[in-house]
Formats: sequence, C-alpha cells, structure tokens
Amino acid sequence: MPGMSRIYYYFSCGSIYYAQGNYKKALWYSKKEMELFEKFPHHIIEHPKIYGSSIVQIAMCSGLLKQYNKVMPYVVKIKNLNTKSEQLNNELLHFAYNIELSTHIATGEFEMAERILPDMKNKILSNTRLVLNKQREMLSYFHIGKIYFCFGKYSESGKNLHKIINDKNADVRSDIFV
Repeated sequence: MPGMSRIYYYFSCGSIYYAQGNYKKALWYSKKEMELFEKFPHHIIEHPKIYGSSIVQIAMCSGLLKQYNKVMPYVVKIKNLNTKSEQLNNELLHFAYNIELSTHIATGEFEMAERILPDMKNKILSNTRLVLNKQREMLSYFHIGKIYFCFGKYSESGKNLHKIINDKNADVRSDIFV
C-alpha cells in the first residue's frame, strides 16, 4: 500500500505543471493523485485538503483544456465532499461554484449559470463564517457580474463589479481570469 509520498509526488507534479500552464500534464498527475486517494480512502480522511485540491485542479484543468463535458462531475464531487472542517468545506464550495460559473459562461449556458447565483450568494458570499481572501471574493463578484451582463442586466452587473472596484482593502489586479 503506497504511503502519502506517492500522493505528494503526484500533487507536486500536478501543481508545478499547472503553474507552468501545462494543463494536460497537470490533469494527468492530478487524476493519478485522485486515483490513489480513492484506492486508499483513509488518506482522504487524513488529508482532505490535498484530496479536495486534486479534484479542484482536475475540474479547472478540464475547463482550461475545453473539456467542458468532463468538468461538472468533478464540480459535483467537490460539492459533495464533506470534511470535518467547516472552513475547508466552504472553500471547496467556493471553488465548485466558480468553476461551475466559468464552465457555463464558456459554453454559453447563461441560464444555467443564472440559476445557481442565488445558491452561490447564500452559501458563499453571505456566509459570515466563511473567510474568503480578497482574490476569491473578487473572482466571485467578477463571475456574477459577467452573468448579469450576458443577460443585459447591466445595473446588477455594475453593482457586482463595483464591489471589486470600490473595495479599499482589495489589491485590484489585472490577472483575474476565467
């Protein structure tokens, strides 16, 4: 039975390739990592953040490689992952919603994206117990703004984008990407 060393190896390789923009290799290593976790589920309980990160990376790489039909099963998997840490559960949920929104935007499924907005706002952006860093918070408002813009709801779009622009504590950067 392999220990965590092989999982860490796949995790490291996947992360490095992702950072380099080689999403095909990052996807391959992340899938290998997830396979090991699922083959030895006690590691999931012991290292839920690493396991969750591998699923998030698989979903993100699939989207970046335009394999949109493969994204949603991983989004569902992320949403269903329940760890002992409420903060980790909420962070994973945040990633799941943003990946889901990005996928619907990329595929032109704006109605699907609009349907999840109330749930996302209630579970993520209105959750006072969840501590989001500014980059994640801005990314959420950015995606929400794009959805409203696609429907011609410019006032709603502007309200969400102004939350980014007017936030005095935010380090507004030009590298927000979808």
